[in-house]
Amino acid sequence: MPTVIWDVRQPVARVALWAVFWLGWAIVFASTFMINHFDLVGLRQVYLAWRGFRL
Repeated sequence: MPTVIWDVRQPVARVALWAVFWLGWAIVFASTFMINHFDLVGLRQVYLAWRGFRL
């Protein structure tokens, strides 16, 4: 992409934006461990249906 979309020149604001960016990724990563990974991708439902359990 040749066009600049964001240009933050203040070092404090730049660090704050990067901190918010990485905090967001950390929240996403941590939330995947709070949810069972098999539930997250739908494998638990398939497994339970295969075993004959009602959901």
